[in-house]
Amino acid sequence: MAITKIEGFKIYSNLDGTRSIIIDPNRIEESLKVYIDYKLEGVAITTAHGYNLKNVDFLYQYPNIINLSISDGIQDIKGAYALRNLEKLILSGPMREVDFSSFTSLRELRTDWSPKLYNLSKCNNLKVLHFEKFNPKSKNCSTIADLIHVRNLQLNQSTISSLSGLENFRLENFEISYSNQINSLCCLDNSIESLSSLQFNSCKGIVNHDYVSRFKQLKILAYNRCGTIQSIKFIERMNALQSFRLVGTDVADGDMSPGIRLKFLGFNSKKHFSHTFEEIKALQDLHSV
Repeated sequence: MAITKIEGFKIYSNLDGTRSIIIDPNRIEESLKVYIDYKLEGVAITTAHGYNLKNVDFLYQYPNIINLSISDGIQDIKGAYALRNLEKLILSGPMREVDFSSFTSLRELRTDWSPKLYNLSKCNNLKVLHFEKFNPKSKNCSTIADLIHVRNLQLNQSTISSLSGLENFRLENFEISYSNQINSLCCLDNSIESLSSLQFNSCKGIVNHDYVSRFKQLKILAYNRCGTIQSIKFIERMNALQSFRLVGTDVADGDMSPGIRLKFLGFNSKKHFSHTFEEIKALQDLHSV
């Protein structure tokens, strides 16, 4: 995120085009005046930019904030409970205790997972959920099974071994990274008609890679740094697929020809592969004419 300034106050320019005021703890009221006057979209409270107060109680005075981020190092966030219209929340820091019953308008949550995140099921408008370090004792997704309104799910650095718990979700985008304990893919059948992007990154334990061939609307697929796939012939059954990335992943039978019909096939060329990346791209260009 780029940082600019307005009237001497730091502003995050976010990747999605929105802008967030970075709160100056010595000039909180003035910071929020810039936020209001310039119609900025969000408020960022971060120790990396000098916030040294123990709480965020000033938020009680600004209940209409809809986009908020709070960094690690700020433990008392009860002031955020006043934000009844909050739609996007980014929380950093492990083992936080948060009661989400106050955030019934929440649409997007990005946070480090904790077993003390209570009443997430009350967030019936939640569409985007991103957990860092998702490590439940169950070793599966049963702890979030009630969050069936979520459409975009991302799990990073997880110790789960199964996707059990996602049976009733209708996901549109699902990404899981650095989760080597997952072995057999399952439990996503309710998303057959809705899933358009499915990405596995550094998940080397997966053995049934062809499970994904059931997703009729899938356009983007990734198995990056996922050990060895026996064959990619299963993508021949995936008529909607446009992009398949398997960077850092081996293909045992070496046959890369099923990827010719795609718009993009990303991989590292290997001696036993039938085609190099450049050869596949040239054939794709001919195929698209």
